[in-house]
Amino acid sequence: MKYFYLYDRKRYASRVLISGSLILALMATSFGQTELQPWGNIIAIRVNGQPMSFESSLRVVNGDWSSIRATGRERQRPKYAREGNRQIVTTAIGHIHFTQTVEDSRKGEAKITIQASSDTTGDTEMGYFSISLPEEYYVN
Repeated sequence: MKYFYLYDRKRYASRVLISGSLILALMATSFGQTELQPWGNIIAIRVNGQPMSFESSLRVVNGDWSSIRATGRERQRPKYAREGNRQIVTTAIGHIHFTQTVEDSRKGEAKITIQASSDTTGDTEMGYFSISLPEEYYVN
């Protein structure tokens, strides 16, 4: 067991303070500005640290619009991965398989790439990327 004396404590405290500051600085730069849920819905993008709220989803619609299914918690079996500043979600709704890549490009901007494929040719399902804006923030 090592004991710190008064002069060692000051040196130890300064090391902890410097280390803590460095860790916080690294954390601030490593966190993405796009808030993506593991099932593929984007719920906000940060601009100057403040979240700009909205919600996106991937939706599948039958040809006659009698049924609309959307990504959501516990509605499908998505796979989530992170590669640097890119977040990748792979999921399926009905017969349509989606791969959504969300990449933070600049402050307040994100690049969203969606690849879709179907395992059948006869279905009349269509896939859409949908954005919902909360009325309390975006009135008029």
